Parts: sequence; C-alpha cells; structure tokens
Amino acid sequence: MRVRAADREPGAASALSLLPVSLVHGLCAAVCAAAYCTGLSGELVHDDVWAIVNNPDLRPSAPFTNIFHNDFWGKSMGDNSSHKSYRPLCTLTFK
Repeated sequence: MRVRAADREPGAASALSLLPVSLVHGLCAAVCAAAYCTGLSGELVHDDVWAIVNNPDLRPSAPFTNIFHNDFWGKSMGDNSSHKSYRPLCTLTFK
C-alpha cells in the first residue's frame, strides 16, 4: 500500500531526502569517476585514431566552425565519401 505525501506525518522522510542534495551529487560523481578512472591511462582503440588524431577539424589551426559543417570524421557533409555521421557535440569534446 502506498502512502500519499499528504497522509505522512510531518517530519517523516525517506533516507535519501535527509541527505543534502550536494552530497548526493558528490557521491554520484565519485562513483562515476571511480568507474572510468582506469580507462584514462589507456591507449586509443578501434576508430579513435581516425576520429581524434587524424581528424582535420581537431587540429589547432582548423576553424572552430568546421565542426558544425563536417561529419564526425572531418569530411564535408556534401562529400560523396562522407559517412554522414553528424556529431558536433561529441567532436567538440575532443577539441
């Protein structure tokens, strides 16, 4: 049987609602960091070399706006050899 919020006694709360929101966010961030920290020292795998190292849009000399005009691999969207995978936000994380 579920208890409506209006029927609860004043002061009755779940265990999570007693924790400050910032503590819950901090714990969530810590768990995420612990899960991914081992991969930070790893090498690039699969297609990472082509998507990051060889991508002309990610070079320091490339105009920032190219990311929004080209596909994920740095080719023009109008090019016949373009994969047509448009992921500018993902590409921005590599810049």
